[in-house]
Amino acid sequence: MQKYMQKKRIFPACLFLMFVLMILVIGKETEMTGRGETQKIRNLSDGWYYLKDGERTEVTLPTTFQEDPGTVLELYNDTVTDENRDMVLLTWGAPYHLQIQMDGKTIYQYRDYGFKRNLQMARKLECRVTLPALHKSSQLCFLYTVPESGVCKLTPVYMGSSEAIFRFQIMNAAPVFVIVLGMLVLGIFAIGIYAYLRARKMTERRFANVGLFLLLCGIWCVTDSSLMQYLSHYSPAINEISFYAFMLMSVPVIRFVRETEGMQKYKSISVLIALFYLNVILQSICTYWFHIQLINMLMITHLLLVGGCILLSVLLYREYKAVKNRQIYSILMAFGVLAFVGVGTLVLYWFFGITGYDLIFEAGIVVFVSVLLWGLGKTMVENMRFRTEAEVYKKLAQEDQMTGMKNRYSYEKILEDLEDGICNWKNAVLIFMDMNHLKQINDIYGHGAGDELLIGAAQSIQKAYGSLGYCFRIGGDEFCAILPEIKISEEELSRRLDAAVEEYNRSNDQKLSVARGFSWLQDSRGMRKSISDWKFEADQNMYSNKGWYKREEVQEEGTRYEI
Repeated sequence: MQKYMQKKRIFPACLFLMFVLMILVIGKETEMTGRGETQKIRNLSDGWYYLKDGERTEVTLPTTFQEDPGTVLELYNDTVTDENRDMVLLTWGAPYHLQIQMDGKTIYQYRDYGFKRNLQMARKLECRVTLPALHKSSQLCFLYTVPESGVCKLTPVYMGSSEAIFRFQIMNAAPVFVIVLGMLVLGIFAIGIYAYLRARKMTERRFANVGLFLLLCGIWCVTDSSLMQYLSHYSPAINEISFYAFMLMSVPVIRFVRETEGMQKYKSISVLIALFYLNVILQSICTYWFHIQLINMLMITHLLLVGGCILLSVLLYREYKAVKNRQIYSILMAFGVLAFVGVGTLVLYWFFGITGYDLIFEAGIVVFVSVLLWGLGKTMVENMRFRTEAEVYKKLAQEDQMTGMKNRYSYEKILEDLEDGICNWKNAVLIFMDMNHLKQINDIYGHGAGDELLIGAAQSIQKAYGSLGYCFRIGGDEFCAILPEIKISEEELSRRLDAAVEEYNRSNDQKLSVARGFSWLQDSRGMRKSISDWKFEADQNMYSNKGWYKREEVQEEGTRYEI
């Protein structure tokens, strides 16, 4: 078991190490260099200026301007020459509808391409353009439109080969993909546990809910990343997938809470799930028929998330106070983490416009899920231990400890199921068996020898009939077999038992002898007998067979029993 657990820990560690090494290899040549050096990526922080009232004012990026909304800022740079032909420029000017001109000709202009983005979303987008053929006196001009806030925060501008710039973009997106990798590992772990438990008939849907939640989170993280936006050419479809994943990813978590023991009684949780579905439906209708942009309805989703988190936290706290359940406590702690990170992220998003809000929220999700899985895992271990113990006790209750066969309780239960129609058999044979001369063996050789013979009888009966149906020890030296839906004659069944007994006798001093009586559930006319008639007939046939054994033994040289 310990080796298995070690292997389970090694796989995620190897996966993470592989990912880190890939990032290092991809980014090994992506180096920032100063101007004038042989560079992979050049930081154009100097050489910028703007003209005001005919005067030239030098600017070093990054910097911030405060101007009237709608003002177009023009920044010039004369340091780019024909040596930089086919180089790529990279910056973050999407919030200000960046336009790049070379010698008065526009070579790049940011547009929303059919999907409106707010300021926070646009700040993450990377604007890149390949430089055309240049002259010694070429002039590069960046035009920024000041937003309604009147504040224009200009970011650095980088220049390099297309390969180096793309590596740089990958390195910038690496934190997101590391988090997505963490989500993937946790999701596989959760789905694996769900499949394992289901195979053991211990279905725990909450693990599946966690796996689905992580899948949706991963889709949201990837499609919301700047690299995916660039690779998809800022396709509206990618943004719409991101929005829908964001709107739906809370549903599995809410279902997780609802399926937690004690939480099913709160109908408001089901109402909350319905509200999230309704939110998706209404926003889809507004977008498709009324052409309202999803970004304009984002506040509704945020308010729903905050309200849902508060509601679930209150319900969990109420339940914990009532029952003091450790599982509820761990889920409550997880929601505490999520609430803290979520509220903090919304503050950064709406009030400060910090572009790293997504990383903070994504990291918070990983912590949230880790706490959930830790608490759920501990609960499941306890439940599995309890169930294992219960199964052992149940098996002991239905099993004869001496012989290992099913006991009289199991025998009565199967007859009860047959009478109630649970066992839908057309026909079956009932075999009552009884050991001959067990009392004499006990009297002469002791109960130890008699017990060994009992075990031998059980083994012989199990060998003869175990593969055909059910075998029971129903009394001291009394056994029974119920063989459903078989097409073997009584003579063949009797020969099977005789062969098993003979095999036992060849290797044991105490000789085994077993009387048997057969009865079929259907009579010769195909009519089904009552359970009492079925048992009575088998019992009578067994005693008749036992009498035959006694007569045979009397005829054998006057000896009742041969040692």
